[in-house]
Amino acid sequence: MDVPILPVVISGTNAALPKHSLNFHGRQHIHIRMLEPIPAEQVAHLSVEDLTERVRTLVANQLAEMMQA
Repeated sequence: MDVPILPVVISGTNAALPKHSLNFHGRQHIHIRMLEPIPAEQVAHLSVEDLTERVRTLVANQLAEMMQA
């Protein structure tokens, strides 16, 4: 569709709603960070798998950085 990809990193939701549970666990701090858009022309040549890996790596690196702060 020739539109930019906007990576979004969300952390802290695991404490609010743990895996395999439908019970919210009180008030939790959840952080949402919008990363810089990736212009479509920069990734148009990539396969779906390569694009997925590029964005996943970008999000994982940012999440690791957020966890250290």
